Formats: sequence, C-alpha cells, structure tokens
Amino acid sequence: MCINEETLNELRIALLKAKEDGTVIELITAATPPAGRPPNIRGVVQKVNCGTLVLELTSGPPNRKGIYSIPQLIGFVPASDDEE
Repeated sequence: MCINEETLNELRIALLKAKEDGTVIELITAATPPAGRPPNIRGVVQKVNCGTLVLELTSGPPNRKGIYSIPQLIGFVPASDDEE
C-alpha cells in the first residue's frame, strides 16, 4: 500500500490543530487490539513529528505516553465523553 504524501501532510496539520486546541482525540488504527481492550487509543496530542505522533494517554496510570506511526493511522476523531 502506498500512502500519498499530501494525505499524510493533511493528517499532520489536523493533528497539530488538535494539539493546539488541547482536544482529547481517539486514534483510529488498523492494529488488532489487545484482548479485552478497545481497538482505538485515546489521548491528548503532545508532539507531531514528520512520521510519528506522541500522545499523553487518558487511560491507565497518569503521565503515560504513547508513540505512534502517522502512516499507520487511518485517522482520528475527537473523543466522546461517554466512552471514558
């Protein structure tokens, strides 16, 4: 699968906007979830690099961070309050 660089740039710009706004987002990934866990990851964007994204995760112990590959993402949406 080949991902268009323009599409990746649009995703990076949207992630930077979410970071600026401090929005809690839910990443939509194609990865298989661990047993008993929801498939998507929730958190606040801390950093957006050329190919990676750092989230401060909203579940589990405080101050947990996750690093994700931007080209591996399907996308993201603002997290809804009812799923926390």
